[in-house]
Amino acid sequence: MILVRWILCGMALSLSTGLLMAGNCSDGSAGTTLFYINGIHSTLLQAEADRATLEDRVDAALVGTPQAAECLIVKLAYNETGGYAQDLWQSARQRLNQDISLFEQYVADIDSAPDWFQTAFRVSAATIDEGAGAPEIDGHVGNYDLERNGGNTIIIVAHSQGNLYANAEYRKLQLRGWPIPDNRVFSIVSVATPAATVEGGGPWTTLLFDFIHLISNSLDWTTTNLPQHLDGHAFIKRYLNPGSRSQSRIMSHVLNVIQVHPKQSVLFESRSNELRKFDAATGAPLGTFAGPPSPQNAAIGTDGNLYISDDIAGVLRFNATTGALIDGFVPIGSAGLSGPFGMAFGPSDGNLYLADVGRPFVQPGLPIRRYSGLTGAPIGTGIFASSPDLNHPTDITFGPDGSLYVANDLGNSILRFNGTTGAPFPSAGNPGAFFVPPGSAGLVRPAHLVFGSDGNLLVSSPSLGAIFRYNGTTGAFINIFASLAGVDDLLVGPDGKLYVTATPGSTYRFNGSGFDAFIPSYSGTMVFK
Repeated sequence: MILVRWILCGMALSLSTGLLMAGNCSDGSAGTTLFYINGIHSTLLQAEADRATLEDRVDAALVGTPQAAECLIVKLAYNETGGYAQDLWQSARQRLNQDISLFEQYVADIDSAPDWFQTAFRVSAATIDEGAGAPEIDGHVGNYDLERNGGNTIIIVAHSQGNLYANAEYRKLQLRGWPIPDNRVFSIVSVATPAATVEGGGPWTTLLFDFIHLISNSLDWTTTNLPQHLDGHAFIKRYLNPGSRSQSRIMSHVLNVIQVHPKQSVLFESRSNELRKFDAATGAPLGTFAGPPSPQNAAIGTDGNLYISDDIAGVLRFNATTGALIDGFVPIGSAGLSGPFGMAFGPSDGNLYLADVGRPFVQPGLPIRRYSGLTGAPIGTGIFASSPDLNHPTDITFGPDGSLYVANDLGNSILRFNGTTGAPFPSAGNPGAFFVPPGSAGLVRPAHLVFGSDGNLLVSSPSLGAIFRYNGTTGAFINIFASLAGVDDLLVGPDGKLYVTATPGSTYRFNGSGFDAFIPSYSGTMVFK
């Protein structure tokens, strides 16, 4: 009798729908990934079109809401079609098997039962789900695992047969030890479900004149679009019809389960063959990863990934969430690159700027080089700025005025270049590209530089154990800002405070009068994200 109802229901769906036609944060932070699982008789192109429309509807619903702050990506978990009759038969098998699976799941949840008994029934329930001829389930679950490993929350929006997939996948995730039900981890928003339940207790929307709810023991209808709009089964044409009650209900359900992730700031530090990640607020360690052999400087790219200049390996790109090496972004030898040290992404063009010191021997006069921030390919000849005054440039940064400033290590000076043209841009009264002339106020071998929260330029001198402060507009010496033995890298954190590393030593935070050990006994080239 149930099979007969499925066939009758399938005929009704065919009449109501015609031919049944109708990626996280750029900075690497955790967000929400919404997967759309399509219903029966949908080609890949049709399912992708439905996914794109769903994305547009969700984007529009987010406008002006607190959830708009969340980084949301909409992806497709495709339910392959084998033709209308085969899909209908597969759906019937899935539904019958899920009824048995639900019973076994119920038995497994008896608190008084021993652990082995509960485990056996959960495994059996998951096995029954897989036995319904739905090979895509493992692939879907694998994608959910990847998203969760990146810290993302997963939302499933399932239509029609897709609900049978979503329920089976939920149970498989439970068997894998996922901490669900928990909307911060995984949730299902059901549309036009033929199932008897929404796993995890999620919401559902079924239209009055969508005959899917006539299937024995399926969830009842919840709303109707009449008289303003027609009811039916099609996902886009009926359920996401603009202005309809069903669309409003579905969007409300989606927004209710979106969890806005706090944007955690992190601090990366790297030294020989090691990369570490710390909480930027507390200094607590968040992970240790394989790093580059000879790291010199670090920066966050426009794609949210971590870039590290290495005078042996070139510029390497790392995933800022997982710490995994992505690729060699700019190899040694590209456009003459021999020993990259100083590195910065242009604030206006997003391109990558590199200071080259030469390797294996220091080569004075090497240019500041420029590469595409998207591809790593040299822009033109790769040369952005040249000056005979360049001598072992160890750090570069763009200032508030858009100019490029260079810590000129062996030249005992700070150079400045026009941030657009690369032309030398000296401070008043100085030749060449000198912003801070050689030896100003006793400056010796400047290693790193950063503009402080007051707009003035701070320069570290490891050999003197001092941080020099110069006027950020004129380059005139102001004072010795602070003293710290072995002071090296300088950075202003998201809290506006100055962070420094000492070699060998620790990572310190300036407290207004001195330094506190922020990360004891560890220091390296650093960057905040």
